Amino acid sequence: MYRTTETSNYQNRNRQMGNKSPNQRRTTVRSINFDKYYSEANHFINQVADQLDIDRNMAARITRAVLHAVRDRLPPVDAVQFAQGLPMGLKGIFFDQYNLAKVPVKIRHAQDFIDYVYMKDGRSAGRDFPYKEFVEDGIAAVFRVLEKHMDYGQVEQIKRMMNDDLAYLFY
Repeated sequence: MYRTTETSNYQNRNRQMGNKSPNQRRTTVRSINFDKYYSEANHFINQVADQLDIDRNMAARITRAVLHAVRDRLPPVDAVQFAQGLPMGLKGIFFDQYNLAKVPVKIRHAQDFIDYVYMKDGRSAGRDFPYKEFVEDGIAAVFRVLEKHMDYGQVEQIKRMMNDDLAYLFY
């Protein structure tokens, strides 16, 4: 009997204060819209594909390789800040296989960064990058699309964090 009264007093007090009961709160919680996240990521990949005039699968692999190369080049705190601006569907790709013990990778020259992106594409690199300049085109395309989807200042900050020798790759 005491327990019922205690619960009842608690519920009455919350109702008087405008608080909702636990059952009412559950019905107003918004669900996570995975379809929206999937759609945003697809839109991003499709834009990269259009920029490079390639199929979606190749564009997805190139996007992953570029994002992983950028991520590995940045200190962890900056990588996390950069990822906050990515579309939700790309955040998972960005952090996939992220090893904090091996970052930041020191890359000072453009050719080293190009080679790193190529290496990050793994076994598909030979198909995805049929010639050396296509790696540069892929990097530039991903950054052009990033500028459409992220805050301009965030993308510019990342570009500035890369040293001057790498700057031409991002335009």
